[in-house]
Amino acid sequence: TVGSVEPRKNIQRLISAFLEAKKELDPSLKLVIVGKRGYDNIFNNSNQEQLKNVQDSVIFTGHIDDDELAQIYRNAKGFCYPSIYEGFGLPPLEALAYGIPVLTSNTTSMKELFTNKAILVDPFSIESIKGGIINLLKLDNTVTLKGREFAQTLTWEKASRETFQLLSSF
Repeated sequence: TVGSVEPRKNIQRLISAFLEAKKELDPSLKLVIVGKRGYDNIFNNSNQEQLKNVQDSVIFTGHIDDDELAQIYRNAKGFCYPSIYEGFGLPPLEALAYGIPVLTSNTTSMKELFTNKAILVDPFSIESIKGGIINLLKLDNTVTLKGREFAQTLTWEKASRETFQLLSSF
């Protein structure tokens, strides 16, 4: 996942679901969490023990530059973004643009934007996220190609052109 690490990103459920899914998939899989800690430290003292227990499976990169992020995307087998709420999720679009299959929440804008383009899960259910991760890693290339095609239709150039056309109509 990519973005600030804060409660709405649902990192704790993602970690729990990933650890369960990993047992059924490949024990060598790693979950890479990219982003600086957000406004609310979700890893308070009571959660420090959980972090110690997942060091072999979960990598927290903190903030990274664009080149490092591109390298992570190129090596990713899937992208998980089970946020509880989002306005507009750019990281899943970035992942789709790299041809990476995406898992995201079936809530808010994520459902509207990614239906038929990503695996949608209930962000409040560890079991749903786990099942989504398992399905995500079993997808074939046709799904990733469709996702890449969709991401390529959403460009800043297109957005600015359409905004200009709309404003010009007044």
